[in-house]
Amino acid sequence: MKSMAIFLLLTLSLFRLGHSQTEFTSDSDFLYNQSTMDRLSLIVDSLNIRYRSCGYERDYLSLPQAMGHYFYLKTNHAHEIAKEMDNGMSFEDFEKKYKKATIHQDHLIVQFSYVNYKGDSVLEYSTIAINTYSGFEIARTPKNAMPVESAGKCMYEINEKGPYSDENIRGFFFTTNIEQTKLNEHYAGQIQYADCMVDTTASMYLKNADYERYSDTLPTPVTRFIEYVDRETNRPTYPENYKDTNLVKQYYAGNRLWYEERFRIIDEVLIPKKGLIDSLNGAIAYAIENGKSNEDLEQYAGKYHSKDMMLNLMRSRKVMGQCSMDDRPRMHAKEIAELSAEIANWEVFLRSHLDLMNDRFERMSDGSYAQPRRQTYIKELEALDINTVDLLLGISLRYQDPHPNHYFGSISRLGRALSESSKRDQFIEEIKAMCADTTLDDFNRVLAYFLLLNQAHHRQEDSEKEMAMKDAYDSVHLLPSHFVRRFEAARTKD
Repeated sequence: MKSMAIFLLLTLSLFRLGHSQTEFTSDSDFLYNQSTMDRLSLIVDSLNIRYRSCGYERDYLSLPQAMGHYFYLKTNHAHEIAKEMDNGMSFEDFEKKYKKATIHQDHLIVQFSYVNYKGDSVLEYSTIAINTYSGFEIARTPKNAMPVESAGKCMYEINEKGPYSDENIRGFFFTTNIEQTKLNEHYAGQIQYADCMVDTTASMYLKNADYERYSDTLPTPVTRFIEYVDRETNRPTYPENYKDTNLVKQYYAGNRLWYEERFRIIDEVLIPKKGLIDSLNGAIAYAIENGKSNEDLEQYAGKYHSKDMMLNLMRSRKVMGQCSMDDRPRMHAKEIAELSAEIANWEVFLRSHLDLMNDRFERMSDGSYAQPRRQTYIKELEALDINTVDLLLGISLRYQDPHPNHYFGSISRLGRALSESSKRDQFIEEIKAMCADTTLDDFNRVLAYFLLLNQAHHRQEDSEKEMAMKDAYDSVHLLPSHFVRRFEAARTKD
């Protein structure tokens, strides 16, 4: 029955969501009220001063990358072919001998490093996808990574025959050495500005944060405290006959009244009784230690403990979206951003606000039809006198050995933010300069171009969008020739 109540609550919230014109409502033009914006502006002023006083801190190297050809061959002799490659077979010899192989020439191959879900270090060699069919990758461990002097060498992967797949061999023939490029001081400064604004020692969630759950069966200090307050303040219970629409309407009306009256009842009836605050403190301690907070406890902590503790509880609770239209993850992040802004916790505020901008939330599913209504809120950052050009481009650049907590933005979402920016023309000028900059590594030049495409795609007016897309397509010639050829070939196929 409780799961049915949760389902109906979610359904009603989605009904309201579908009929609203904006994602969140506010009394001002911004997501946060003016007094909060004023407090945040003071913090930005001090951070800008601190950044200007900082020197050049470190060198930033591009991700390792090389040029090469991708191949795929369905065969019953994959291991024999692999031996030929180990013995130095050239790409030309492979192409002549195995004419049935599928070959894609002149790809940029980028080496990414990460730790997988098993805790193993992985090196992934990937090409850049122009469309759904043109991205290829092979994963290796650091022990069998490609050597820097890789020109003429081959990396392959054998897939054995299975019940639903044939034996095959696929991989890359490298035509250039794997190289890294030092990012110049301009790009290094943008990365440093991003790290100055987005504190790399902070995170939105606490280390032991856990996902909220509605099905805990064993009583805890949290559930006992909430149940006690609910009972003593006469919180309505959801009707067992949930098909009776009148009873359901009465429940929601009573619940709204309870929300309005509960703190008065607590103040007048429960606070005079001894033990309530002790029980609240016990529930808070348990929730913080075990990541078992909930929205009610957070509100009580904000009222009867402190706003700082309320924020800590909110940061101990993660919200998983159940479907594309479930806005609870974004609402939770918005409430964290609002509260951290209110108490001037800049580190948590900016990360939560950037998560809203980048739509960095977990959902069971996420259809594209739900994405347009999710706003980017770039105007709040611009109103705070943040150098949004350096900040957003700083979190767009990819490089080797970032700080473990460096904030990397979503190219698609950042492109949309740029389309809504009051500094859009400045962004476009800077991005085109990045595309044309032969001192910048090819991967970052291509990412800059994807930013340009995305900002054009997200223009609101059709006529404006058409002109912006034409300008973006024309600008592809600023990029390396190998990418221009593939991009134009992909457009021809489309």
